Amino acid sequence: MTSVRRIGVLTGGGDAPGLNAVIRAIVRACKVEHGVSVMGISDGFIGLVEMKARELGLADVSGLLVRGGTILGTSNRGNPFRYAYRRPDGAEELVDASATAKKNFDKLGLDCLIVIGGDGSLSIAERFWREFGIPVVGVPKTIDNDLSATEYTFGFATALEVATSALDRLHTTAESHHRVMLLEVMGRDSGWIALHAGLAGGGDVVLIPEIPFKFEALLAKFRARERRGRPFSLVVVAEGAAPVGGAQVFAGEDARSWRFTRYQPTFTWKAPGLPPLPAIAPVRAQNPDERTRVSIAETLFRFSWLTASDFWPFSSARSTSADC
Repeated sequence: MTSVRRIGVLTGGGDAPGLNAVIRAIVRACKVEHGVSVMGISDGFIGLVEMKARELGLADVSGLLVRGGTILGTSNRGNPFRYAYRRPDGAEELVDASATAKKNFDKLGLDCLIVIGGDGSLSIAERFWREFGIPVVGVPKTIDNDLSATEYTFGFATALEVATSALDRLHTTAESHHRVMLLEVMGRDSGWIALHAGLAGGGDVVLIPEIPFKFEALLAKFRARERRGRPFSLVVVAEGAAPVGGAQVFAGEDARSWRFTRYQPTFTWKAPGLPPLPAIAPVRAQNPDERTRVSIAETLFRFSWLTASDFWPFSSARSTSADC
């Protein structure tokens, strides 16, 4: 077996908590334990196409555990198999730059490529292995903790901390205004963030994709708490939660219209070329039964909607209330 002397590492897709910690672990393990050099590739696969890379030493990763983002930079538009090439006239066209990426891989003298990313980035990595024989190691980037064969994915702890903190802040407001308040968190196909945050933050109801919910059960819970002198409730909702017999609720195609999506009220981020992610719309809009709809209106009084992104470091705190 040929010995590994130099590896490349890149981060692709959106940034997430823990990316720098993973880069640090890779560099320290390679340098200290195995004597292998590490090339950091800038801005995802763009760096592999445009030959933007630098060697990473121990000094480069010192102090990274407390630093967010990624020191390598990232991009979600750098697929070498559909690369956006800008022509001299300024127009863009999609070209296959995978052969250029493979040539640069060889020029850098790499024996292996470590790709830290989500579904898109790891699919590209798999294709490089399948079509060019490049040895790849995939490091799944998912704060949803939706990965088998491991206990926790990196970034999940931070997401849980942020969601729990958001729930703590909502508690006093819900109690003061006698409201039922919903905190929507990430979790398209798994409810780990919602479940853990609900337990840690004292949520009264947790809705997750794995267990379809019934509106009648929600109403019964709210009324039972009101009879006990607690006329407020906190509901933690994973974005992929769906009612019994129903399906996930998706935001409108015009996800870029802030005013439109906020008025619903619902909000989602839509990546170019991808379907919109699930989002929880007003409860009454999901129930066709008029009697239940009226009961919900009587029970909820007002609908207050927040997402974990409202409390995320790069967003200012926002909330939207609408009559329900």
